[in-house]
Amino acid sequence: MVRTARGMVYTEPVTNALGLITGVDLAVTYGVLVRGRHVAVSAVTLLPGATITAADLTEAVASMPVGLGPDIVHVVPQLTLSGTYRPTVSALRANGIPKAGRQAWYFNSGGNEYRRLTPAVRTELTGQHRRGNA
Repeated sequence: MVRTARGMVYTEPVTNALGLITGVDLAVTYGVLVRGRHVAVSAVTLLPGATITAADLTEAVASMPVGLGPDIVHVVPQLTLSGTYRPTVSALRANGIPKAGRQAWYFNSGGNEYRRLTPAVRTELTGQHRRGNA
């Protein structure tokens, strides 16, 4: 469970919902502490040749029976598995907020949908502003 600014994100239902998306192989959901607040992040691996879209994520989260979806979802090349074949999150959590890109999305609460995670949105989430050369 992750207590986010939007409310409670129950990791198991989120992971299960994302795992039902066609093309998703493995999924895991975890919390990241950013500027004193918790952000729910999900990482997924894809089957060979598969892709997912923001619409896939929005639909999967909308069908969850309880709780909210993650703040951010991103595709990773692989997930490390524990001795019981469950994905581990320690390395993912240590990396913080995922990099912006084609395979990373954030939840836009204004539109109630997932959108591509851009560098500007990531900067807003992390509070890390680039300084220009003066």
